[in-house]
Amino acid sequence: MNVKKINEKWDAHTFYQTVSHLHLTLLSDENDLIDLMLVKCSDGQWFIEQVSIPFESEKLFDAYSDEFVEPKFYSSSDEAEKIACKLIAENTSLEFDKIYPYFED
Repeated sequence: MNVKKINEKWDAHTFYQTVSHLHLTLLSDENDLIDLMLVKCSDGQWFIEQVSIPFESEKLFDAYSDEFVEPKFYSSSDEAEKIACKLIAENTSLEFDKIYPYFED
């Protein structure tokens, strides 16, 4: 894999030819900013990039990691959104049913 770093960040957007993204941004009950980016690739797959979160998960792509770890891919924005909301609910005091669905159709 030939993914390059630009300004200490893995350039997955160029490598995977991303075409759009959505920010899922919340404030936890502990006042931690939670910002995840749902990223769509040109082949229709989606991945979740951590922007600002108070926890870690292998289901999230970390563009600032020392070693490149390929993102986990999801088949739709809905699947990526559901996984992202589940991770937030599992790692914060926010309830899944109160944050999903985050995006309205």
